[in-house]
Amino acid sequence: MGVENSVRDLNELNPLVKVMLDHALTLIKKKGITPLIVETYRPKERQYYLYGKGRTYSTCVGAGVPSFYAKKYANPKAAKCTWTLNSIHIRRCAVDLIPQRNGSAIWNTNDPETQQIIHIMESVGFEAGANWKKSPDSPHFQVKGISPTKKAFSRSNTNSFITTLIQRKLKKAGFYKLYEVDGDWGNATDKAVKQWRKSVGWNASASIGVKALKLLLKY
Repeated sequence: MGVENSVRDLNELNPLVKVMLDHALTLIKKKGITPLIVETYRPKERQYYLYGKGRTYSTCVGAGVPSFYAKKYANPKAAKCTWTLNSIHIRRCAVDLIPQRNGSAIWNTNDPETQQIIHIMESVGFEAGANWKKSPDSPHFQVKGISPTKKAFSRSNTNSFITTLIQRKLKKAGFYKLYEVDGDWGNATDKAVKQWRKSVGWNASASIGVKALKLLLKY
């Protein structure tokens, strides 16, 4: 597949992010919305290609694009389509997702189905690009700040969106009743995770792996 084409395979995502997206897609479809995956993982060379649009060779090199790729992809006559070389897509932790109706992709942020998708994606722990104050990107949803290789969320591998999701689900499960859902993974969250894991017959570690996340999302 060339750099002009996006990767849409969910299996290319970080396993934890894939669990979140699978759950979100189920909820989206239950609303009668047909979701269209636009992009999941983005190879670095594709990022160089996208960054080159609307920029000169010297601008690309100055931003950090290797000379070889800057020569190949700099295209100042094209419209700009990205503002970063460090997209979360590269880390396998982002997805571009829009609704489609009657076989047509819907790119309207204010479309009611787009708004429902944004709400659902946020409810399962994604950060919505539509809410960015600078350069909002409504099809974009990401899980920023986590390791691309660690296989569990924990105090050292989370962000406020993920922690909020886990705290909210733990509260529904009855293991976070005395604490505020604040997006801050501290001792209280560690304790609640351990108690919940013990209640389902697992070791009492303060982490949420793929299997645990799938179960927790059911609450």
